[in-house]
Order: sequence, then structure tokens, then C-alpha cells
Amino acid sequence: MVSDFKTTSKNKKIDASNLRAIESAIKLGRNWQKTYPEIRDHYRNGDSLTKIEKILSLSEKHNISRSTAKEGVRFHLRGYHGELKFAKKEPYEGSIPLEEYEELSLQNRLNAVNAMNDLMKKEKRGTYSIPVEKRRELGENGAKTQIENKLGIHGQSYSFKKESAINLCAKMGFKLWSEDEKEILFQNMNKPEYKKGSKRKVTDLANLLNEKIHNYDSVRNGPSVAKFIKDEHQRRLNKLAPFVYTIIYLQK
Repeated sequence: MVSDFKTTSKNKKIDASNLRAIESAIKLGRNWQKTYPEIRDHYRNGDSLTKIEKILSLSEKHNISRSTAKEGVRFHLRGYHGELKFAKKEPYEGSIPLEEYEELSLQNRLNAVNAMNDLMKKEKRGTYSIPVEKRRELGENGAKTQIENKLGIHGQSYSFKKESAINLCAKMGFKLWSEDEKEILFQNMNKPEYKKGSKRKVTDLANLLNEKIHNYDSVRNGPSVAKFIKDEHQRRLNKLAPFVYTIIYLQK
């Protein structure tokens, strides 16, 4: 599946069975847009990819693995935009716009986390098995002890905290922006071929970064590139702010 490809792409190769599974999922996604249009409504109503696969019994009906069926649902929704160069399949649009898919994907993941939290609270599992007053008392005492004795994070240097945060992001699947990646983005984002009127073609920029930096892996997408550009613009404005205020003051 796409997620499996992310692992094997580190070695710049992919085995034949995995390649066939990915190509099969891409093909299924296009076909299922016609045979299962209700997938779009399920996803917009908050059903996860796994739940949709189970509701429609896709793996059983098509005699395929659940993971392949799940990826077929994903391609049905987001489409295939040619980002996997090794997959000899024609690009096609998803049943919902890509940016909407990214937003719904994030919301569905948050819903899953909240549902698990609610279940643990209802069943009084984990920390919810301890009365609220006792949890508060334990938390306050624990925090006080750590601060006074410089334990845990309170005894770590800024550089160690930063390095730990970077490592945690990597383990969670987040890919930090390298200087080379930033440079390629800044060099290309204002070129005519990456602009449509006053707007940037962020999906095309994402595909460029995935090709040049990430070995064709789908690490960046349109919304993430747009957010990075916006955040970077704001960061630079914040750095300039003190100088701007000084100039304004001197001109008074």
C-alpha cells in the first residue's frame, strides 16, 4: 500500500508484490468512483477508511486484502495525481477535492482519538480509573517534585529538548523541512509555471518537492506546502517588525 511504499522507498526500491498492490489500489479507486459513489458521503459523514471498507464489505466482494481495499477507498476519495512515478497509471481526480480530503483526513484522525478517549473515560480505564481530585493532587505533587529537583524535562537543556522534539516528530511520521527542500521551494514558487494568476499551484510544487527531495514518496501535498509558505511569510514579518517600528518611530 502507499504506507508500505513509504518504508521501502528509503532503500530506493520496491518489491514486485507491493508494486502490484499499489497499482491495483489506484485502479480500484478509479473504478469504485463509478460503482461505489456512496464512499464519498461516508467519508464526509466522518467514517474512516477502515470503517467504509467494512461497511461495504469491499475485501470480501472483490477477493482482495483489506489493506488493498482500504487504499482503493483512499484513491477513490483523493484521486491519483501521478505522484508515484513507478506506477504506470493515468492520473485522475478524486471524488472530493484534494484539499477537502486532507482536511477531512485530519478531522477523522482526531475523531478517532477523541472516540478512544471517550471510551476510556466511560469505562474508567487508565488515568480515568483514578478520582478527579486524586489525579489533580498527584499531578501537582509530581510537577512540584520535578521542578524542584530538575527531573525529566525540567533538567534538560534547550538543545536537548529541540533534538528530542525533532526525533519525536520523525517517529510520528512527520517530515521536517530540510534547507535543501526550502531552497527548491523558494526558487520555484514564483515561477510562471507554478502560478495561476495571483495564486500558486501548491499541488504542483508539492509534487516537485516529492520528486526532488523525497524520492517520489508522497511526503508533501498542496495544503502542507501552502501552510509552510504562509507560516514562513509570517515568520519573516515577525523578524522585520522591530525594525519597521524603529523606522516609524524615527520618522515621527
